[in-house]
Amino acid sequence: MGVGWLWSMELPEVQWYEGAVRTELAAVVQTLAVTIGPRSYTDPINLNAAADFISQRLDSFGYQVTAQPYQWGN
Repeated sequence: MGVGWLWSMELPEVQWYEGAVRTELAAVVQTLAVTIGPRSYTDPINLNAAADFISQRLDSFGYQVTAQPYQWGN
């Protein structure tokens, strides 16, 4: 059984500037694609690392993140 993530909260009123969004997005992509690397069902370590990273990011913005179990395969 794996764990999925669900967040819920109204989106805050935030004004983003294009440069800040570009920089933030590049950092997130770098972390997911390079630092954590490839993810598939055969590599639960990287899957969990990506889930933890995303969960922590959402939490840092004040969103409530809740783990939800799920089953895959047999």
